[in-house]
Amino acid sequence: MFDQNPDLKDLAERAGQGEVQAADDLRRALQPQLARIVRRTLRGPSGQSPLARRILAEANQATLIQRDQLARQVAGRLSDSLTNRLSRSAPAAGMLETVVA
Repeated sequence: MFDQNPDLKDLAERAGQGEVQAADDLRRALQPQLARIVRRTLRGPSGQSPLARRILAEANQATLIQRDQLARQVAGRLSDSLTNRLSRSAPAAGMLETVVA
């Protein structure tokens, strides 16, 4: 990948030498191409290259995280709904004292 693009090769070399700005620039330059590779890998059958295996492993991990986040969000909304419903159906404090007295 870097051999075909001298700018990327230069950024990779500078990033490898510890230049922070070059690493940031390289990350920004690679992200769109890598996003296409990831989408293609997730869409259909892909080879068993180390990159494809890494993409699928990351996707599986993300799915677990997303499910956990979704479970917490749904649980939060359900508990809000339940407590809101209970608070609406509970008699007002002043009315409760009148009934009890």
